[in-house]
Amino acid sequence: MKRIEDIEKMDFGMLEAVSNDMSIETPADLRESIESAIAKEGAKPGRWIRSIAVAASLAAVAAGGLALRRNAPLKDTYDDPYLAYAEVQKAFERISDSMSEGVSSLEKTKHYIDLPANILRK
Repeated sequence: MKRIEDIEKMDFGMLEAVSNDMSIETPADLRESIESAIAKEGAKPGRWIRSIAVAASLAAVAAGGLALRRNAPLKDTYDDPYLAYAEVQKAFERISDSMSEGVSSLEKTKHYIDLPANILRK
């Protein structure tokens, strides 16, 4: 049996060779043990972190919308359809920018969301 320190020093080629070695037997109940551990503990933190990430992105979009709303005075564009179209286009661009900021916030937390799955894959 190898020690943890020895396993951590192995490169991927050596780990793959060990995993392909059919002479090493695994315990019969290993799969059930891992699945029950994942079901018991693994799913809870991921949901919690995802909820926080979604709430943070929604807060960022709402804050961006409020900031833009305070800075831009409302204009009556009913008389000129081209001006109305230009205002709608600007509004969609602002929404797109806010959504991009929210997505970038989620991208930053992706590492933490995927961390439990990456640990289990090792």
